[in-house]
Amino acid sequence: MTSARQVAELSRLFLAGHRGVIVVIKVFMDESGIHDDSPVVVVAAYAGRPNVWRDWTKKWNQAKKPIKVYHATDAQNLRGEFKDWTKEQVGTLAAKLLPIIKESQIAAVSISLDLAAFNQAMKGKEHLKRLFGEPYAACFHWAVQVILNTALVIAAQNELPLYMRLILTSSRLWKSFLG
Repeated sequence: MTSARQVAELSRLFLAGHRGVIVVIKVFMDESGIHDDSPVVVVAAYAGRPNVWRDWTKKWNQAKKPIKVYHATDAQNLRGEFKDWTKEQVGTLAAKLLPIIKESQIAAVSISLDLAAFNQAMKGKEHLKRLFGEPYAACFHWAVQVILNTALVIAAQNELPLYMRLILTSSRLWKSFLG
């Protein structure tokens, strides 16, 4: 079943025979700092309507050529697809890509935790450790909550039902999401 057909079917169910509109938001999430020696863990998300994502993707893919998949860490360290590049070439590419992000109607959410501060705050507080989970899971759930709260406020202000699709870019995100 296509995404459009899924949305149509869900819309019919959510609206239960009433007139209305369903707002669809696609969310892409990723993480950083999950390796053992990282001082900070970060979970970031970008959220927007599917038509906005389609337009953004076309512009992004055109601008990043010849790079197939842009990984900021590879660009910064001249690894992967950037192994034969210079810092100046990477800077020129970044100068082309950043305005595409800035000019889009895609919302960004970033949640991070200083791991030393988090661990210090959790010392002797097992009940809080169980509540928050590992720092990564705490960041992930906090980011999802921010996105949901924002989407619900927008939907309520416009008297619109809400359908949301999370696209999790790693198995670690899936595991955290599913508990």
